Amino acid sequence: LELVETIQDEIDAARFRIKGHGATIRGAPVEAAVMPDGRFMYISQYSMYGDGFTEGHDVCSPGDGTSDSYVYRVPLDSLAVDKVIKVGAVPKYLAVTPDQKYLLVTNWCSYTMSVVDVHTSKAVKSVYLGPYPRGIAVSPDSRYAYVAVMGSFDIARVDLETFAVSWFRDAIVPPVLPL
Repeated sequence: LELVETIQDEIDAARFRIKGHGATIRGAPVEAAVMPDGRFMYISQYSMYGDGFTEGHDVCSPGDGTSDSYVYRVPLDSLAVDKVIKVGAVPKYLAVTPDQKYLLVTNWCSYTMSVVDVHTSKAVKSVYLGPYPRGIAVSPDSRYAYVAVMGSFDIARVDLETFAVSWFRDAIVPPVLPL
């Protein structure tokens, strides 16, 4: 339990082919997920800072001007950012499927879940889930992602073959507080 390295959230925009935001941009790390084989860690950047970015906030909605953000990929053998993957606005939670095919990222302000192909480091699908998607759990066979939607009692089930969404409505029962 010792600090091994501090990974900077500032990156060289040109190195990662990010245009229109100045020479360097900074992220705001919020969550991380590690590949099952332990090769890579993915880190969601809640918001990006640099020329032309509109900062993310917790009160937001699609189309309000909040900039899309990025997920950084960090090989655990080098502990340096080697890929920057564009996702939706205000990415929060991440999960890697057990078969290591997809990185899943919930985007708070886009109301979506980005599905990223881990082999190409490109988003292949954006799945609309509604306001404030958060935590992600993936079935052991990598077929379904289950996403909690904050502010509701619902859980979305995303079929990772067809990207169809079905719902478990009122799946979360609020606690009853004593009078």
